[in-house]
Amino acid sequence: MSSPEQTGYWRFFEAYGYAVRDPQRYPEFLNGIVHDWLTLIGDHLVAVGAVGREHASAVATLSLAAFRGLLLDLVATGDRERTTAAARALAAALVPPRL
Repeated sequence: MSSPEQTGYWRFFEAYGYAVRDPQRYPEFLNGIVHDWLTLIGDHLVAVGAVGREHASAVATLSLAAFRGLLLDLVATGDRERTTAAARALAAALVPPRL
C-alpha cells in the first residue's frame, strides 16, 4: 500500500476525514474501514501463532493504527526509507519466533 503505484489509495485518508466529519452519512465506510481490517488482521495473527485469540483484537488494533500512522507519515513527509524501516520493524515484532 505504500508503493508509488498505490498513491491513489492514499486518498483514503481524505475519505476517512469526510466520514469522520459526517458519520451518519458514512456509517458503512467507518465500520468497514476499522472492523473489517481488525478481523482480517486479528485472524491472521492468531493463525500464525503471533497471539492468542484473547489478545487478537488489541494487537490487531495496535497494528492497524501503527501501519496507518506510518502510511500517513509517508504521505506527509515522503520519507519512504524511514517509514519503511519502521514498518518492517513493526512487522518483525509481530511475527512469532521460529523454533
